Amino acid sequence: MHRCWDVLELTRMVFEQLEPTRLAPNRPAVSKEMSLYRLALTCRKFADPAVTLVLWEKQYGVIPLLKCLPSHKWEISEGSFKFRSPLKAEDWDRVLTYSKCIKSFNDMWDVPEELDPSVLESLAISLPSGSLLSNVRDLACHLESAVFPYLAFLVGPHITRICIDHTGPFWRFAALPLLASKCLSLRHVSTNGLWDDESTELVSSFVMQLTQLRTLDVLAMMNEEACRHISGFHHLETLVKTLSVTVDESSTINSVVFLSTIPSYISPRHLTSIALFLQERDHDKVSANLAMYIMTSDVVRPLLVFPNLRRVELYSPLGFCLDDDFVDAMALA
Repeated sequence: MHRCWDVLELTRMVFEQLEPTRLAPNRPAVSKEMSLYRLALTCRKFADPAVTLVLWEKQYGVIPLLKCLPSHKWEISEGSFKFRSPLKAEDWDRVLTYSKCIKSFNDMWDVPEELDPSVLESLAISLPSGSLLSNVRDLACHLESAVFPYLAFLVGPHITRICIDHTGPFWRFAALPLLASKCLSLRHVSTNGLWDDESTELVSSFVMQLTQLRTLDVLAMMNEEACRHISGFHHLETLVKTLSVTVDESSTINSVVFLSTIPSYISPRHLTSIALFLQERDHDKVSANLAMYIMTSDVVRPLLVFPNLRRVELYSPLGFCLDDDFVDAMALA
């Protein structure tokens, strides 16, 4: 075999270019995964890049990984993945070998089989010490996923990016604070769909534990303490914040506090992107005080001290009230 295959990076680049192929007109196409599987069986030099670097580096759901358990230990019944019998420590050897190769985990996609809730309960009992997804760096999960409540137990401390999609009940957010305490290296956080008061406190508690943030995209309300905590990140580069405007006259918009605070803490050299959206919760109960829905010059002015901003998105239900002097200042900034 040619010595060029000794170069792992080159071998991986070749394998990444594989596409589904059809060997004959009347035969089904051979998928990329099947081609990689066959290459892994060809020789030892192909086994490592094909199996560990390509087949396992990105995973969608935990079922493909759990299928590496002994075949007599699991079954798919009525479209649901289940365990047939209790698992022993030695049953996990093959699973843990491949799980260390997973760098990106996504549980937002629709998969052919569903995960029976009893599987995760059994996993928590039988899994040897350590995390099932110990080397995952990039995590995306849906709030209604069966895996979500167990994330803090499944993942390791190396996660740097997390995306959480929400359309489910707020009580599931109770898993977030525990997840933050496990993943102290989080640098990029994105969530959406968080609108009720209960989830606001849980999300705030989650954010309050993060200390290494670089980018934050939060479609939610956060309490004032969490806003001030975010303002203290000296290396924050991108900030996307959606604030829900409350509709009763006694309430206040914490965006004023938020924007007026960040210039005192965030280094002007680092912040390159910011977005702020003020949205009313209930269109049928708009407060009589319309001024609270208008974004004024005083709200936006703190952003003028950031010379490296390249992307600014601002939205207010009733628009803006900007004087000529402020527009001139924006142009100069």
